[in-house]
Amino acid sequence: YNDRITLLNTIVNTLKCLYILYLTPHHRHFAAFYKEVVREGGEGIMLKKLSHPYEGGKRSKGMFKWKKHKDMDCFITGFMPGKGDFAGLVGSLLVSVLKKGKAVEVAAVQPGTLDFRREITTPGGELKDALYSKVVEVSYLTETKNRRLRHAVLVKFRPEKNIYDCEVING
Repeated sequence: YNDRITLLNTIVNTLKCLYILYLTPHHRHFAAFYKEVVREGGEGIMLKKLSHPYEGGKRSKGMFKWKKHKDMDCFITGFMPGKGDFAGLVGSLLVSVLKKGKAVEVAAVQPGTLDFRREITTPGGELKDALYSKVVEVSYLTETKNRRLRHAVLVKFRPEKNIYDCEVING
């Protein structure tokens, strides 16, 4: 650990990056650090369990990205069929917002668990009609230049809302 942190500090100081958070005993400390990084214009932080070994060149279960995100209410307008393990099921939900009264697709989001995919899929592999126009809350990192949501994730269904609550004014 000490060798890696010394090397990382050298790299960070050379590149004029923000900085590395050292050891912290409690989540309150990295929550404050996260807020500071975002306030300074950063997009988030990386967290690592000290007890977990470093694994170069691949995703590690001992590391976690905590990025700033935005939320948007969208409504379901379609689906993409599942592939591989999800063949015959709904693979992604296509979600849209209203712009000047017209539905504009902004993202494809994963619907969640295998059980939920089965629940929302007809025997013929289609999205059940009852899901169309349902409002969902979507979390995303940013918008692309084409106005699509980058890294969009389904957060929850919003049964108290309707599609007219998904109107985008400045889009």
